[in-house]
Amino acid sequence: MNTQTFGKRIKALRKQNNMTQEQLAEALYLENKATISSYENNRRMPSADILSEMARVLGTTIDYLLNGEKEENETINQVVQIMEGLSPELQQLALEQIKLLTRLS
Repeated sequence: MNTQTFGKRIKALRKQNNMTQEQLAEALYLENKATISSYENNRRMPSADILSEMARVLGTTIDYLLNGEKEENETINQVVQIMEGLSPELQQLALEQIKLLTRLS
């Protein structure tokens, strides 16, 4: 079990993604970085819709943000989240690339 707090997980993921608090706030359409600071310091919890978008932006799952538990194959989760952010045309192109990679293995 992960003993990190919700705020520490957000901060660590934000830094892994080379984002400032301001950049994360902008990506989540929040007014300012103070909101991100309040999340990282466990003074506030985001709404469900912000939490969902935060997971997508940070390349993780809601479950990881809330509980610190990663699913068995985090790589697949990240691929799914990236694909969800693409247009249908780019999703199809990415799928074709993945199929090509499977032929090489």
